[in-house]
This record gives sequence, C-alpha cells and structure tokens, in this order.
Amino acid sequence: MNQFFPSTSAAGEALALSGSHGWVEIAVNSGSAKSGLQVDWGAIVELIFI
Repeated sequence: MNQFFPSTSAAGEALALSGSHGWVEIAVNSGSAKSGLQVDWGAIVELIFI
C-alpha cells in the first residue's frame, strides 16, 4: 500500500485515504477492501507509513 490517490494507482491496489470525517480509510482501487484484504468491518489494522 504505497499510494494515496486513486487516480495514480493500479486497479486492485490498496490505498490509504483521508476520509471526510478525519479518519484514515482503507480502500482498493476498482475493488473491495473488505474482500481484497480479507478484513471485516471493525477489524483492527496496523498501518506503517514509510
């Protein structure tokens, strides 16, 4: 996960986005983060920004 802009990422690539409520949102470009990353709503994830 190294992109922050859906327009510059490949289809299927995971993204970290800044949501409208100030939360970090996880997404998959042209897909589903829930199924693509095999996580469910409310799952605890760890993001490491490098």
